[in-house]
Amino acid sequence: MNRYATSPFLLLSTHAHVLIAIAEDPDVRQRELAERVGVTERTVQSVITDLVDNDYLSRTRVGRRNVYAINTRKTLAHPALHQGMVASMLTGVVAWNADDPQEGALLDAARADAGLQELAVLAGRLLHSPFSFIVRREAGAERIVAGDGVPAWLREREIPLEASVCEALEAHAAPLVFADVREHSQALRDCPIAELGFEGFAALPAVAADGQVAGAVCVGDPDPRRWSQAEIHILTSIAVATAAQIAADDLSRRYQAEANRYRALLDSLPETVVLVFDRDLRMQVASGEALERSGFRPDRIVGRTLDEVTTPEKVAAVRPHYVRGLNGERHRFTHAGADGISFVIDIVPLVADDGNVDGVMAIARQQSAAAQRAA
Repeated sequence: MNRYATSPFLLLSTHAHVLIAIAEDPDVRQRELAERVGVTERTVQSVITDLVDNDYLSRTRVGRRNVYAINTRKTLAHPALHQGMVASMLTGVVAWNADDPQEGALLDAARADAGLQELAVLAGRLLHSPFSFIVRREAGAERIVAGDGVPAWLREREIPLEASVCEALEAHAAPLVFADVREHSQALRDCPIAELGFEGFAALPAVAADGQVAGAVCVGDPDPRRWSQAEIHILTSIAVATAAQIAADDLSRRYQAEANRYRALLDSLPETVVLVFDRDLRMQVASGEALERSGFRPDRIVGRTLDEVTTPEKVAAVRPHYVRGLNGERHRFTHAGADGISFVIDIVPLVADDGNVDGVMAIARQQSAAAQRAA
């Protein structure tokens, strides 16, 4: 029995408690996990292995530490909860921290999943269809990402593109609207969704900005059914909304992936600090272990201006360099901290697509002892 339990049973399993703790701190050590959950480190190791093996979690070795990433799109395993995803569960129980980027990522993923789920359910209700679902194209495969009346085993399955709805839509060069799928067996070929047992079927493409089919809104009926023009118009509107949601989700994931890559790089270079400011010198990014050693919590200073995070003396020393960067001048300078440690700082203007500078990045590296003595 977990030593923190105050009742004869645990409302959440040890696996769930470990996942929640990792959601709150992706860099958490196994010793800290064991202390928080109230189990042994060996148990934590076993639980993490289970979570990784079952695609709830991935781990990356950075130096001597593991950094974890949660698969927020993983469908919950219990049959009663198979329509829900990990992101939705975590956002209900993870302690709220408005400054926590991991919390923001979970919320973004939950909103995206919830948005697509609402669209899928709406399609089924408006068209009175027992099967309604949304598929989206991912790397080399298609997957059902939301739906009503769709079993969990099919939602978790990766469908090869050659047997996918998206591929069938592109090959057909038009919406797939069938009164009886059996009369159009070649259109869906070996697509696994046919295993749902529908005969009436309609799929409208969710078209991305580049003209590619990014996904589809699908409805099905176990009996042959002729779809009205009004019903197809409804599906068309839902497909447009689906395309917008997918585009927003993709953008969010790209930013998150870039942030994770930079974070891993910075963790391997502990003496390097990266700061990014907008034109108002409001901090957008703050990363690097040296920040915390200097008394700054990165998650507490992002969103605040330069004047708000340090002393007037330090502001007076560094502001001119950031201003030069905002004016388009890339340069380097040396700055001595209060603890006597000097940093060599590269100022890099951030140029937008329109050619204007919309921010400035400072890359600070601790100066070696020999260099400081020479200076």
